[in-house]
Amino acid sequence: MPTEPRVSPALVAEIQAAGLDPGRWPVVLETIRATFGGVTMQMSGFDLFNGTAHSGIGVGYDPDFIASFDRYYGRINPFAFGDPPIGRTFALDQVVPHDVILGTEFWADWLRPQEDLSAGGGLLLPAGPGRIVSFGGGIRRRDQDALEGPFLELIEAIRPLVAQAIATNEALSALRLEACLLRQGVEPVGAAVLVLGKDRRLLSLNGRAEDLIADRRVMILGAGGRVGLSDSRADSRLEGCMQGRTGLGELHFTDRDGTGVTGHVVRVDGRVADLIPFPKSVFAAPPVFVLVITSDLAAGDPVALIARKTGLTRSEAAIALAIAEGASPAEIAGQRGRSLHTIKNQLQAVYEKTGSHRQADLVRLVERIRRGG
Repeated sequence: MPTEPRVSPALVAEIQAAGLDPGRWPVVLETIRATFGGVTMQMSGFDLFNGTAHSGIGVGYDPDFIASFDRYYGRINPFAFGDPPIGRTFALDQVVPHDVILGTEFWADWLRPQEDLSAGGGLLLPAGPGRIVSFGGGIRRRDQDALEGPFLELIEAIRPLVAQAIATNEALSALRLEACLLRQGVEPVGAAVLVLGKDRRLLSLNGRAEDLIADRRVMILGAGGRVGLSDSRADSRLEGCMQGRTGLGELHFTDRDGTGVTGHVVRVDGRVADLIPFPKSVFAAPPVFVLVITSDLAAGDPVALIARKTGLTRSEAAIALAIAEGASPAEIAGQRGRSLHTIKNQLQAVYEKTGSHRQADLVRLVERIRRGG
């Protein structure tokens, strides 16, 4: 029987340390590289909203090749246009066949001069809304038979550790961002939170903000990942805030359904890298602006919010909320002056419409909606 590759305690410790301090990721890459002669390692990110790469790190590459990759070859990298699986270990040959690579400018002018660095592979891992992290390595073609199998086995073995560390990076960035907002007197809990560059380019966001971008009632995402508000006057005021013309503060407007919306704009001039998950966007240079959006509907009428998010009727949404708050069907019947039979029928409709198979599923759904996720 094949045996699991042995992951050294030192590598485990370095990955865990990188979860708490992203500055440790180069040490992780160097530790893996030291295990395999002839392997280069890289870790970078990709923003699905604006189609740009995040700044990354590389170990074992000639600095001139890193510079040329950033300057030109990264834009014509055929592996970036393949279809690698998300969350699973893969070989580069699975993404783009080697005979196809041989006919590309990328191979002729970038891979081949590095001793045909066209073998290897790695992982693509989700890293929060609209973000993917690439983690892997390149292997010289002549070393493929000897190194690629053991290398990919190790990558697969540490995949859960790397994924957990990336999630920890994201969670700690979110906590630091919340603390930054609270120091400015802005409440972020349950709100849509977006970090924008000075040209309105989206740098990071939370799940609630992702929902607002998707439904386009409050904001829209334009070319190059630039954020705009659906209300033109509020959008002009946002622009004024970001250009320093009107100062920072509150925006009050209505969305396309007529629901009241409150926005706060907070400028951050200091260490913005702490507020943006690693690998951070290449556009994340101070100052950045944090846009916090709260819908009056979410703040004042959770039943209406649940109904809108799930497609339930208002009566069904009220029952779902009551269940999530711990009420039994009998208690709901008493509170609403309905028969227990009627409440049970409505509850069954709630389960069917929301795709919930049990009460715990429904409770999690309602809590996620109320938190703004």
